[in-house]
Amino acid sequence: MIQHNLTLAWRQLVKYRLQSAVSIVSLAIGFACFALASMWIKYETTYDGFHRDADKLYFLAADHSEWGKAGDISTGIQSVFCDTVYKNCPEIVEFTLFEHSHYQLKEGQIEHCIGCDSSFLDFFDINILAGDRGFLLRENEIAVTRQKAEKWWPGEEPLGKELEDKDGKRLLVTAIVEGWDTHTNFPFDFLTGDMDVRKTYYSGGEYAVRLAPQADVKSINQRLDTLNINFFYWDEYGYRNHLGHNGGFELVPAKELRHRINYEQMEVQIHHIYLFALAGGMLILCGLLNYLTMFVNRLFIRQREIALRTVFGATGRNLTVQFLTEYGLLLLIAAFFGLIFMKWVLPAFRQLAELPEGWGFFYRETLTSMFLVLGVSLLISLPVIQFFRRQALQNSIQAQVGLFSYSNFRKLSVCLQIGISIFFIFCTAVMMKQIDTLRHSDIGFERKNMGIFYIHTGRKWTNKIAEEHNERMEATYSFLKQQSELTEVIKNRPIFPLYGQTATVINKYSLLTGAAVNPDMVEDRYSFKLFTDKDGSFSSFYNLRLLEGRFFEESDDDNAIILNESATRQFLWESAVGKQILFGNEPYTIVGVVKDFHNYGPTIPAKPCFIRKNKDDGTISNCLIFKYHPGTWETLKEKFAQQFKKMDIKYTLKNVEAEYENLLRSEKNLQLLLGVTASTCVLIALFGVWSMIMLTCEQRRKEIAIRKVHGATVKDILDMFFLEYMALQAVAAVVAFPIGYACMKPWLEQYVVQT
Repeated sequence: MIQHNLTLAWRQLVKYRLQSAVSIVSLAIGFACFALASMWIKYETTYDGFHRDADKLYFLAADHSEWGKAGDISTGIQSVFCDTVYKNCPEIVEFTLFEHSHYQLKEGQIEHCIGCDSSFLDFFDINILAGDRGFLLRENEIAVTRQKAEKWWPGEEPLGKELEDKDGKRLLVTAIVEGWDTHTNFPFDFLTGDMDVRKTYYSGGEYAVRLAPQADVKSINQRLDTLNINFFYWDEYGYRNHLGHNGGFELVPAKELRHRINYEQMEVQIHHIYLFALAGGMLILCGLLNYLTMFVNRLFIRQREIALRTVFGATGRNLTVQFLTEYGLLLLIAAFFGLIFMKWVLPAFRQLAELPEGWGFFYRETLTSMFLVLGVSLLISLPVIQFFRRQALQNSIQAQVGLFSYSNFRKLSVCLQIGISIFFIFCTAVMMKQIDTLRHSDIGFERKNMGIFYIHTGRKWTNKIAEEHNERMEATYSFLKQQSELTEVIKNRPIFPLYGQTATVINKYSLLTGAAVNPDMVEDRYSFKLFTDKDGSFSSFYNLRLLEGRFFEESDDDNAIILNESATRQFLWESAVGKQILFGNEPYTIVGVVKDFHNYGPTIPAKPCFIRKNKDDGTISNCLIFKYHPGTWETLKEKFAQQFKKMDIKYTLKNVEAEYENLLRSEKNLQLLLGVTASTCVLIALFGVWSMIMLTCEQRRKEIAIRKVHGATVKDILDMFFLEYMALQAVAAVVAFPIGYACMKPWLEQYVVQT
């Protein structure tokens, strides 16, 4: 019986080979896209999921949106803050503070290191295989993971071995620990008890907590969001310093941490991965609907065959099994080709998704996803096939003219298929147009053919080091001015990408529209970004747009400033020119307002900024910004590398346009992924409608012949089909476009610049 059903099923697939091939290809690509996206989502949302009570594992994060960080948070928390947070959160049952960093050894390789204490070992259940916890108390002693020890000293006893870092410091191995899964936000190769975060007030570390089973994280975060911490201390030079944070703390689940702190570094952001999964699901739905519609059409074409089988004793169960065998055989063939397609794209996919897992993980997750899709597809299709099998049998006895007649079903199925395709193509087109808009739109400042030259400086300054640095800056500036590839060079800090030195930190500066400033009143301060412009060259360099007032003139003193639009909104001013603000206890007069410049990325609104005339405030500049002729970037890079190697100057060179494009890396990768699925969807729609017409022509061949006999031309017959399907497409479009608009409007609203 099974062989008989398989034989009949294969004959039906071969009989309608072209339609079957279209369905197999579309379903195979849909299966592959959905399986890859499902695997990707599972991997991205299970980081640190192997820890004990992973669902209750959280990391403390602070709001750092004022620094222009795309993820808006930082997990580097000062130890003095952690104590206050713990006192305000009785729901915390266990906690640890550790320092995760990259450590460079003498040979040049970079290893992952965690500075910790005994609470870290207990919190994460670190198993000591050899040695003891003494390395936490003794200087220059470390505990190496078993996996790394086997790699460094294969077949040897690692205890007593030494490692040397790039500065010549020797680290003695006195313990071996069991490393944990690499699927983590904080991998490590060795542990040390030497932790800077415990030594100073301002050093930051990772604060991990485990909450009580019934803890309400939402209420805890509401409590932490308004938690103000202010702390004053004296540094080693005898200066009084302020350390504070005005709200913005939150507990982030360990499984979500990667998508918050590594937002900019991810090749594809998590919400874009969800869109890719949705696209794969839509592709499967379109392919299933395409084949299911043709399958039901064939049931009506084969209605006499169904009637004869019933007369000769075939039961409803027999017929249903036979039709499900035909349907299931096509799904299995599509799944097989989907696996082949996945094997073909897997190397590129692993690189894009940054998945380090072995092949077993991919095949296991792929088979799981595909069998799940196959099962769901059969369950959805079973009642449809069962219903229309009965309808086809009834139609062979008495033609149906009601709501569920064959003619109405065919029209409905065509509308659904075309509607899904239009919806999919419309949404994809909007996404691609938005990405193109982000890449080429006006963001308030010029960014094409621009570069940034950043000289590395030491952390501790002396007068001698400052003089040497200024000499290097002057030599670098002179060299850049002599290059024919450059059209303009100025000494200034860039608008984009932002360096930490460009920000006016809330703990350093205050901007008030009132009386004298109390430096201890942190709650009265505003956070602005500070830029300087000595002679108007900065505004001209970036082609800033003036909205009100004027740019700087030679007659202006050092207390003249220019605000951006966001700054005026901060003070609720309709007109800002002529007004004064207090900055560092000095009055500053506003002479102009410029258009907002979006230098934080496409999803973050412009921050309040102001530009002041260049004042000698003792700061040491280490940035040069320049413009170059198109097509000369690679030549410049080679020139700089040769020249500054001779001058022994360590520097970082950035291309402004490339840096901004890098912020759109996830959108561009999404564009690539959706381009494949959208193209497939277009082919499904085209071949689906073509297959429908072919089946209709086969069913209406007698009618076509009679029309030809009575004088109908080829044009008349084509018009008959053309007008019918154009009307169906119009109905589908009327429904699909509003739904597509409703879906895409919220997606577009996340961007500050919209198509």
